[in-house]
Amino acid sequence: MEYSHERAVADGVNVGYEVYRIRTQITEEGSNIQAGFYIDRRDRQTRAIRWQQLDEDLSYVGRELDRSVVAIDQIRTVIRTLKQRLCRTAYLFAVPEDG
Repeated sequence: MEYSHERAVADGVNVGYEVYRIRTQITEEGSNIQAGFYIDRRDRQTRAIRWQQLDEDLSYVGRELDRSVVAIDQIRTVIRTLKQRLCRTAYLFAVPEDG
């Protein structure tokens, strides 16, 4: 007999969840970093960071995000959007203080 997630939620053992898809221009289309910009490179084994100036343009596609490329502004956009969405959802289900 399998104890499913849905059953665990119904029993009060687990908490349900919702999946939010947040699309940005970078996740859909990727981006380009122009030559001359400084980027930080992380060694996968030692995790050491070194700064490097690009000799040529660096292009990447959306599926490379958070694997081989980290776009800090894209992460900020996703977190801000999720926060706004969650605050709106929480407000919709808020119970008035007077009952």
